[in-house]
Amino acid sequence: NVGILKFGPEAAGLGDVISYTLHYRNSGNEVAQGVRITDTLPMSVSFVSAIPAPTLVDGQTIVWENVGQTPGELAVNESGIITLGVRISVTSSLLDPATLRGTILNAAQISTLTPETDGEDNQNDWSTDLFVAPARIMGYVWLDSNANVVWENSEKPIAGVLVTLSGSDFFSATVLMTTTTDSNGYYSFGNLKPGSYNISEGTRAYIR
Repeated sequence: NVGILKFGPEAAGLGDVISYTLHYRNSGNEVAQGVRITDTLPMSVSFVSAIPAPTLVDGQTIVWENVGQTPGELAVNESGIITLGVRISVTSSLLDPATLRGTILNAAQISTLTPETDGEDNQNDWSTDLFVAPARIMGYVWLDSNANVVWENSEKPIAGVLVTLSGSDFFSATVLMTTTTDSNGYYSFGNLKPGSYNISEGTRAYIR
């Protein structure tokens, strides 16, 4: 009777490389032959590496047929661990637009050609919560008297300048926001979703 348990991170961000561990064991009373371990990656997750190396990588399917002291066999009470590294894609389809959170579910399965009395522990899943922290874009507006785009001590900040942020977020939604600089020439746009943005100012000055 072979079984498998899978463990991984509770939470991760888009673009992260994360590691899973697959713990397998033969708890039966005879040698398990033709042992095969399969890990099915969720969409938008890609294989990076594994120890030991898999015998097959086919898209989202990772297969090991080489586990055990005798590859492909597990002696009675023999156990082992596979370490699997994967990369989470940077894609909006994994997240809820309102919460910037999501979940990926990874499934591992073990099988043997030897007849088993109990197959309930032949599969195990692991769920990882995904998140993206809101971003902030900030800077200063000042009178760049020598036009070198460097804010020097002698140059004064400009207050009350209208600054506009425009572009689109991770989910292709149009974003348009405005603010004005404070007495120090400072401006800030917070709680932004990942995206592509431009900054423009209403006074002839340089932004740092």
